[in-house]
Amino acid sequence: MNYGRVEVQYNGIYGSVCDTNWDYRDAKVICNMLGLSYGKPLRNSRFGGGKGIIWLNNVNCQGSEAVLTSCSFNLWATNLCDHNHDAAVYCSNEGLVSGVFGYDEIRLSNGSVGYVEIRRNNTWGGICDDGWSDRSANVACKELGYKSGRAYRQSRHGIASRGFWLDYVQCTGQEPSLSYCLHSQWTHDCFTDETASVECFGTEIASSLDCDFEYNGLCNYTNNRSSEITWLLHSGSTNSRLRSGPINDHTYENAEGHYIYVEASANDEKKAQLISPANTVSSPTCLSFWYHMFGYDTGHLNVIRRSTSGVDEMVLWQRSGPQGNTWKHAEIQLPAGTYRVVFGAKIGLGYTSDIALDDITVQAGQCKNTDGAHIGLYEIANSDPAVRVEANGKWRFICFEGWDYRDAVVACKELGYQYGRPGKIRLVGSLVYSVHQNIRCTGSETSLTMCSGEFSEPFKCRHNQVATVGCTSTVVPSDIYLVGGSQPGSGRVEIVYNGVRGTICDDHFDDNDATIICRRLGYVRGKALRGAFFGPGNGSIVLDELSCYGLEPDVNFCGSVSGQSVDCDHSEDASVVCYNTTAPTSQLMTSPYRESMSISRALV
Repeated sequence: MNYGRVEVQYNGIYGSVCDTNWDYRDAKVICNMLGLSYGKPLRNSRFGGGKGIIWLNNVNCQGSEAVLTSCSFNLWATNLCDHNHDAAVYCSNEGLVSGVFGYDEIRLSNGSVGYVEIRRNNTWGGICDDGWSDRSANVACKELGYKSGRAYRQSRHGIASRGFWLDYVQCTGQEPSLSYCLHSQWTHDCFTDETASVECFGTEIASSLDCDFEYNGLCNYTNNRSSEITWLLHSGSTNSRLRSGPINDHTYENAEGHYIYVEASANDEKKAQLISPANTVSSPTCLSFWYHMFGYDTGHLNVIRRSTSGVDEMVLWQRSGPQGNTWKHAEIQLPAGTYRVVFGAKIGLGYTSDIALDDITVQAGQCKNTDGAHIGLYEIANSDPAVRVEANGKWRFICFEGWDYRDAVVACKELGYQYGRPGKIRLVGSLVYSVHQNIRCTGSETSLTMCSGEFSEPFKCRHNQVATVGCTSTVVPSDIYLVGGSQPGSGRVEIVYNGVRGTICDDHFDDNDATIICRRLGYVRGKALRGAFFGPGNGSIVLDELSCYGLEPDVNFCGSVSGQSVDCDHSEDASVVCYNTTAPTSQLMTSPYRESMSISRALV
């Protein structure tokens, strides 16, 4: 018989083994001792519970040991197990376990990319994505004849319409097939939108960057000795408990799996760096990892390319502030060259600022998702399109609050353009939800996900107002006129917008807006004047709530509202005075329009 409950003899007495952390490597050692090549781990007293003593717990084998007692484990008979958790194995010389313990065939829904199906009892079924990881994807792809694989969740490549055979698949990565991995023993609690899928690759990168922190500590990484604090190997919740940091690892999604983190308590604004060995990238290569940044005081996490000499550095990826109480996925397209990869963390101002990392992997080819969130545009009639991001498989809008030129530029750069025009629109007919709040870009980022702010659970946008953007790589100068001024470079502002010449309402009109207008006319800076300072205009008021940051190449790139959203009359026409100096000019100017009312304005 090649299967059964595992028992070991110690001091002449046989006892069972607890199934805590019992996996393929442990089972393989048992089966090798019996002269068989492969071992399938089985838990929860699959062949009945034993009697008497339980000798071993937390067995941790590498798979190459000659006997089980050469593996690490707790001291003999020191455990809290009962016989409902006795470990068992199924041993075989075949690479595929079939019959009652396995399945007969595996396939993908579409070539080398697709959802995974297995055939059992002449029926095809999918795999649920609970616990689905890159290690399981690697095993599935190798079973299909490929060299490596990448895991995807949430029905990324279609749904398993025939139902599911497997759930909670947990592989170490060494198994010859998925049939040797731990799983839920042919039961599941999944919906069709939880289908696991993979992308398989024909070539594999033997990378010194891969690490899941389970069995080899920090793997090939080292802590920077000159850092103020270090990355710590950990399992379960952090010392800050539910206020910061994860409660489980990402690999196994339980309190027994391991990850690394930086401890925030008593470490305000201190930094830690995890450094890889020198790594050469000569072909398209994607770095993937999972991070956790949750807590009111959360600081910063970045990934840096550092030259082997340590002189030159370049930031490849960064995040700031809380990102939600969940593990987030990030991918970075690594540049060519030989260098070290550095994961840097900076603690915020407070103890709720733990930052964690897990499951660092490298795959050949282009990254499919640069940060777990995609950007897209939602076309709207008579308006610039609304900005949307895809997170966790769902598209959400970005609320308008705080949306400015810098944010619009980053959004457009991510879409392949050079310039961006921010705007807003109120969507009616349904509630509008967003997953990005408090977005704050500097304009230098290459993706909205690199800006500070928070991707979070969906929340309702105030008044259903969402951010819009107009993207372009060329600047067409606006036709701007100054009318009724008392000196050159002064007057009521009139602009041609959508083919119509009209005035600008002075709601929120300030010196930044005036400066962009004056620069278009060849001046250096501008001073804003409100209340139809140089007299009211006639005809249309084409823009309202003009909102320039001060860096825009033209008025067309400033935020504004137009059309039916304008709620002004010509007594609110905006005016400017332009200057050819950067220093403020002080003078007393009387409005020619209101001279009879003896109203004077000081320009500063």
